[in-house]
Amino acid sequence: MPAVTAIREFFVPLLLAYPALVYLGTYISIIIVGNVVSFATLWLAFQGELDFKNFLGVVGLVLFADISGDLAWYWLGRKLRGTRLGEFLYRHIPKQKEIEEHIAANSKRWIFLSKFIPSSTFAIIFSVGWAKVDFKKFFSTSILAIFSSVAILVLLAFGLATGLSGLEAATAFKKYERLFLLAIIIFVVIDLLLGKFFRTLGHRGRRK
Repeated sequence: MPAVTAIREFFVPLLLAYPALVYLGTYISIIIVGNVVSFATLWLAFQGELDFKNFLGVVGLVLFADISGDLAWYWLGRKLRGTRLGEFLYRHIPKQKEIEEHIAANSKRWIFLSKFIPSSTFAIIFSVGWAKVDFKKFFSTSILAIFSSVAILVLLAFGLATGLSGLEAATAFKKYERLFLLAIIIFVVIDLLLGKFFRTLGHRGRRK
């Protein structure tokens, strides 16, 4: 995989020379992209590829980025309500009507589920802010959801890093990049399955 190798050869020396870029880049990427970057960061830390001082520092970075992201999307939705930009963003949220109905029915449940349904965090948390859900209610639920999801990510990253390391001896996985991409693919599949499971729970809870 020459493209992946070239990217790694370009960025690794840069990150070793400027370690602060690792933290900043990871922080911003987690806020924008979400769990895939969080998982990749944790997996790389388990593999010793990232020059973090200790693993708790990596977990702390992931937690801080998740909390920052939720706060940013919540206040963005709350403050932009009634503005042209806010109306534009709200209209273009996928399944906006469905999300609005879910939040009206049980905002706590959907704040929690936003961490387990792939690519839903911005849409749900922005809508929670838009609906002006009480901040204390939002924040306490968000913290619980974030700590729960990061705990699951740590277990998945550790399990895959440990389980896949044995494949390094096999011909097909001698290159680190292939092992990394395999881990990402497995995580995305697991994430989608978990998202489907939690979405089903959310719908069932709403019907009760």
